[in-house]
Amino acid sequence: HVVVDHRTFVICSDGDLMEGVSGEASSLAGQLGLERLVVLWDDNRISIDGSTDLAFTEDVCARYRAYGWAVHDAVDGTDPEAIDAAVRRVLDEPGRPGFVRVRTTIGEGAPTKAGSPSVHGAPLGREEVAALRQSIGWPNDSFWIPDGVRARMKQLCEAGMQARQDWERRVRTWRVAHPETAQRWGRLLAGAGDEFMVADASQAAHPCEAVPRFEVGTKIATRAAHGQVLQMLAASVPELVGGSADLAESTCTELPGGAVNRSDYGGAHIHFGVREHAMAAMLNGLALHGGFRPVGSTFLVFADYLRPSLRLAALMGTPTVYAFTHDSVGLGEDGPTHQPVEHLAALRAVPGLAVLRPADANEVLDCWGLALDRASRPTALVLSRQALPVLPPEDDHTWVGRSGARVVGSADVPPDVVLVATGSEVALAFEVSELLAERGIHARVISMPWRERFLALDDEHRAAFLPDGVPIVVIEAGCRQGWDALGPVAVAVTLDDFGASGKGPAVQARFGFEPAAVAAVVLSHISPLIGARA
Repeated sequence: HVVVDHRTFVICSDGDLMEGVSGEASSLAGQLGLERLVVLWDDNRISIDGSTDLAFTEDVCARYRAYGWAVHDAVDGTDPEAIDAAVRRVLDEPGRPGFVRVRTTIGEGAPTKAGSPSVHGAPLGREEVAALRQSIGWPNDSFWIPDGVRARMKQLCEAGMQARQDWERRVRTWRVAHPETAQRWGRLLAGAGDEFMVADASQAAHPCEAVPRFEVGTKIATRAAHGQVLQMLAASVPELVGGSADLAESTCTELPGGAVNRSDYGGAHIHFGVREHAMAAMLNGLALHGGFRPVGSTFLVFADYLRPSLRLAALMGTPTVYAFTHDSVGLGEDGPTHQPVEHLAALRAVPGLAVLRPADANEVLDCWGLALDRASRPTALVLSRQALPVLPPEDDHTWVGRSGARVVGSADVPPDVVLVATGSEVALAFEVSELLAERGIHARVISMPWRERFLALDDEHRAAFLPDGVPIVVIEAGCRQGWDALGPVAVAVTLDDFGASGKGPAVQARFGFEPAAVAAVVLSHISPLIGARA
């Protein structure tokens, strides 16, 4: 039953081939032998600034041959039969994507503007359009269509309708032969993958409910917890597909079931190589195609490399999941080039992107539950390299999506101060609360993995976490930007400078992220406030 047998055709420009992301993607396409992909390069030799000779004189076809593509050079863009023949020739080469260079003239036929940069981004204008129509024998009437074009379009419509009907008959036959697979396939293509019907009816309705909680008191890095959760989710969410930008072992993002390669596309794991931007672009393509829940991973600091594609995911509303590990100066020896500082703030600024920084392994599970439920928005999981203690759990795994925050420990006693933290700094805040307790100060610790969700709560719900008049202390190993939206912040223990090379704990201590130092800062700032309130 041949149900999925389509090809992908791309029409791209000179500018597209100048962009680095196209080189990354084309290199991997050649590596994987994507023979159902054909790119037609509209080689008109014009960019906005002028001739492409200004900045783009390389042998593009030689580059694509080196990538392992089947290449056909220099087809006349005004000759449809020649283009068709060239496409068929590259399709005849198995195991290779196809690349066809189509020579065109931008603004073809325009008497004074053809072949010039002025056609690139501006209308031809009334006089030029009238002269163009006259040169090709068309009347100067709006929406006039030649009879030959109308007849050809009718033929194409009829042929397309017949092909569609033939395909629908194949699908109906397949549905009868494989009803369960067909039902799930149809649901996934319709974008309803968040229904999560697991194969075993005895299991939970949501895959995260079937994943066991982590034991309180044990220690595990949130990147490692993410890896374990991902392995368990894959059994009940087979549409999960993706991988890492050459960092699978470090990011703990390797999906079970084998890797995709040029001889077997049945696996779930993709080795993207050191191609962060193309990885994120490909995740978008998988999500837009339908039938997949794509996940990609790299270090948080390298989110800068893929940001344009991440922004498009948020703009288009694709349910992509990004696993960003090594989330702070706590990663240690790799030093300031790899230690993110401003990246949390930058990601939080993207509309529609849920930026989740879980404090422990159980919060990782809860954040994955939210990510799976977001069928039309991307999610970023921000994860630690270092091991973190598993804190007292929240019974309901839906709390992240509901409020974006939770109280860690008891919330029964009115607090003297509220310590708001994310990720690895929540455990630090817990230790600080114990030091403050020795001074007779009761500190409420709040884990806030999804700050933007919390900020969207109404005043009543926010007050349940942050009581009026109680000093707020923010603890996060990243820049302060955005935290003052919580309200009057008494003090922010944050990091607005680059990191340093050294062991993780030593680097954290150098920048003040250790219990005694934070407790001292908190005491110096809130003691007058507590005294004034008393």
